[in-house]
Order: sequence, then C-alpha cells, then structure tokens
Amino acid sequence: MTNCLPIFQELLKKKSDTFKVILLGGELRETSQAFVGEITNTLMERMYFHKMFFSGNGIVDGRVLTSSFEEAYTQKLAFRTFFRSLPTD
Repeated sequence: MTNCLPIFQELLKKKSDTFKVILLGGELRETSQAFVGEITNTLMERMYFHKMFFSGNGIVDGRVLTSSFEEAYTQKLAFRTFFRSLPTD
C-alpha cells in the first residue's frame, strides 16, 4: 500500500496473484506526487497492512523529512497504522 504515485507505478510492474498493490487516493501534491489529506488519511485508518512504501525528502538521525505538514501527518498516520497491524505475542 502506498500513497505515492511513482512508487505505485513501480510496484505495479511486480503485481501478481500473491503481490497486490494498493494506491490510496486523495489530494495529489504535485511536488512529491503523493496523495494526502482527509480522504487519504481516512482510508488508511480503516486498513490493516503489513508492508508500506512511502517517499520523503530525506532522512536525518532516523527521522523522515518532508516539506509538507499534510504529507508528514499522512506518514505519521501510516507508521501508527502499520505498527497497530503487527501481530503481538
């Protein structure tokens, strides 16, 4: 699952019966080609997933950097949703 159009386009080349690719919709940011906003976030909150692919502007001290508050919020929500989806022992 991704909200990033270029990542989706690359992963789509590897799609198979056992590898599904989901692109979240919403408002497209031209700069990063990532979908953000209320629609994206609402869809993500309702899903469970075990893999995610996202883009950023860089990584410093283990933190993902982005130039948009909306994009940063969507990434934060993705991490929160991802960790909620992980099995617990």
